[in-house]
Amino acid sequence: MKNIKLCLYGGLHKYLEEEKEQEVNVPDGATIDWLYSDLDLDRNVAKVVLQDGDLIENFSTVIEDDAKIEIYPVFGGG
Repeated sequence: MKNIKLCLYGGLHKYLEEEKEQEVNVPDGATIDWLYSDLDLDRNVAKVVLQDGDLIENFSTVIEDDAKIEIYPVFGGG
């Protein structure tokens, strides 16, 4: 198991049991895709993912131990 800090922003915190940030355990080899499935997150709503500040574009990326995973909803503006 790996320990990570998970941060969900822009109303996505409703997918967590506590606040918008919490420490969670994920299995070894867990990917961003696995995390979305585990949290029942919709990829069409939560599109921006950072791991330790780096943009993740491939959802098969393996989550690193002690990583900070930040997930944001779709941004809009103009």
